[in-house]
Amino acid sequence: GGLDSGEAFPSNGDSVTIPDNMKVLLDVPVTGVLSKVVIKGVLVFADTAVMTEHFSDVTDYTTPARIELHAHVIHIRGGDLLIGTSEAPWPASSTAAVILHGDRFYSQKMYDGQLKLGMKSVFVHGRLEVFGQPRT
Repeated sequence: GGLDSGEAFPSNGDSVTIPDNMKVLLDVPVTGVLSKVVIKGVLVFADTAVMTEHFSDVTDYTTPARIELHAHVIHIRGGDLLIGTSEAPWPASSTAAVILHGDRFYSQKMYDGQLKLGMKSVFVHGRLEVFGQPRT
């Protein structure tokens, strides 16, 4: 999905679910403030190493100066949220940010009322990996 396939890019207030059979490369500098992001598949912050690994035809990709994911709630529900790797940490010259919005004391029901999650939260029921180079 995404802009290249003709689908609308998520914007402020949207809820996004990445299905378990999908890998999404986040390569926009700043997302809208999403209501919730549910990750059942894979969400990867795109840097030069990731783009080269996953897209052999990409030869001139440069890691953006900044990638920001803005959301009220992020639920890694059996999926993966990946920023850098142990072999290729996120470059110190660039910023990768997950920015949470809302009132942390407010809760909302999700998943047909079965699970109640607070706002301004990241829930990890999967894999969250963040590797970055030291800043100098």
